[in-house]
Amino acid sequence: MWTLRRHSAAAFALVLLVSSLALAASKNFVPDVIFKGSNLTGWHTLGQAEWLAQDGEVIGVVKAGSNGGWLVLDKSYQDVAFFGS
Repeated sequence: MWTLRRHSAAAFALVLLVSSLALAASKNFVPDVIFKGSNLTGWHTLGQAEWLAQDGEVIGVVKAGSNGGWLVLDKSYQDVAFFGS
């Protein structure tokens, strides 16, 4: 019983730590690039999906009978964050 409480307390502390780091990072995060485009210049696809950019959103549609696919940036970035509106 004591071990379960100790593991639960450790898990709770870890969640609090990660949450506080995530909240602190979002306040100071300044993006280098914000996607507002209507095309996918600078991206390439892997797999069997169709991708398009429309009104600042990226939309992926899986081709019938396939396992889907990925949309990959041609350039790498550090500390990437995705936010929905």
